Amino acid sequence: MKVSKKFFPAAILIASTVFFTGCGDESKSESEVKVEPLKVGASIAFPPFGFKDDSSRDYQGFDIDLIQAIGRELGRPVQLSSISFDGLVPTIQSKNIDLAISGITITDERKKSLLFSDPYFESGLQIVVRDDNTSINSLEDLKGKRIAVQIGTTSDAQAQQIEDAILTKLDTPVECFEELAKNQVDAVINDRPSNAFMLAR
Repeated sequence: MKVSKKFFPAAILIASTVFFTGCGDESKSESEVKVEPLKVGASIAFPPFGFKDDSSRDYQGFDIDLIQAIGRELGRPVQLSSISFDGLVPTIQSKNIDLAISGITITDERKKSLLFSDPYFESGLQIVVRDDNTSINSLEDLKGKRIAVQIGTTSDAQAQQIEDAILTKLDTPVECFEELAKNQVDAVINDRPSNAFMLAR
């Protein structure tokens, strides 16, 4: 099944980041420092940034490659945990992981309790509809419509502002697209790179 992808004009700028909870003790000599693994949380259901390969079942994606490169630069092995997107912030706040990487938007609220890296990717939100849908061409057309979003994301926050929208909040973008394919929702709001990846498959 084909779906049409349509931009809405006031696209939200998303800065994907890595964020850290603390720093190590630099007073110890190199011989005294025990190399601890870098405990990393990532949403492995957010292609092309993080996903599980269908054949090898290995974690792959841009974020996975990036954090492995950071681990090599730091001289620390990467211990990767798959965590749902809405669980990443609570998990890092509880200090069960050292950092998270998963297209996380920098917001003033999050900056109150989290330390972000410099942005490494900019994106925007996008509306996706079925190819037989001719009534949705803008954000305004989503009023009163059934919309699927990934829970806890900027897509979720944007959809909540749409008048009379009927929201279906799911754990992954893949699930959102499945609902659209089954005609259980009228549209999906999701990050543009993720949409492009899934529509091309």
